[in-house]
Amino acid sequence: MARNAEVILADYSTLNSDLDKIDRNNTDQLYLCDMSMGDHLIPSLNRVGRETALVYIDHHPMKDSMRYILEDLNCTIVHSTEKCAGILTLQHLKEYLPESCAILAAYASVSDYPHSSPEISKFVASFDTTLLAFETSLLYYSVAHAYNDNAFKLRLVDCLSKGQYPHQIEGVMDYAKKQVDYTLDLINNADSHISYGKHISHVEVNGSIAILANSLVQIARNPTTICYCKTANGARYSLSIRSRERHNLGEMADHVARLVGGTGGGHPMAAGAQLPAGKLALFLQYFDEELDKA
Repeated sequence: MARNAEVILADYSTLNSDLDKIDRNNTDQLYLCDMSMGDHLIPSLNRVGRETALVYIDHHPMKDSMRYILEDLNCTIVHSTEKCAGILTLQHLKEYLPESCAILAAYASVSDYPHSSPEISKFVASFDTTLLAFETSLLYYSVAHAYNDNAFKLRLVDCLSKGQYPHQIEGVMDYAKKQVDYTLDLINNADSHISYGKHISHVEVNGSIAILANSLVQIARNPTTICYCKTANGARYSLSIRSRERHNLGEMADHVARLVGGTGGGHPMAAGAQLPAGKLALFLQYFDEELDKA
């Protein structure tokens, strides 16, 4: 909406290859939004950032080493752990945007770990709360079920950027219902789906591992829940980690993933990892041991 940009929907399993595909000769600016940047991305960032202006918008904790790399590339850094990436994006690009698009940032704030600061609470309260909850839920669950449907998600981005509400977009209601049904089946039959370690509950799922981890952490027997699924080519596992207890999950995920040849990171209460497919069991064992030490 703001820049009429080409949209690339990346996640942690594809970000490195997506950066390498950037046509640096025909890209004036590259916006990196809501992507926690690990050290393994430094070579790709250096290749792209030497020829293309970078704008990094994010709310994940940032290592000093990554900040140094981005500053060395003259990257515009829009970073705060106190606001979601949607609100940071809105504030950074507000001169290019109509006021009506603020609801997009409100969807993000409600669904992506809402913060309780007075500023954010006031912002969210400026919308019809029932309507906001309804539209956010549809968006949240439809994206979860469309995990591998990139064409749908790109159309979703296009429709939202044209001012449509989620309920008006073809496919959203159907995908959302299917995801809610799937989530409720996992919740209602948790013991037949979920496996348990000493401190962790873990389960292989279909769809958005982050959204399912958010749901299952509330009902799983152990306080820390790990959801995982194989990538499309079967070579790696993507994991999402949530806990009802206070741990720095982001640091733990980074440390344990490195031990088994993967990558990880995230927030203190919400983290993720990418692992070689054969290292999943070892990751789960080591992560349980880290929680035991904690």
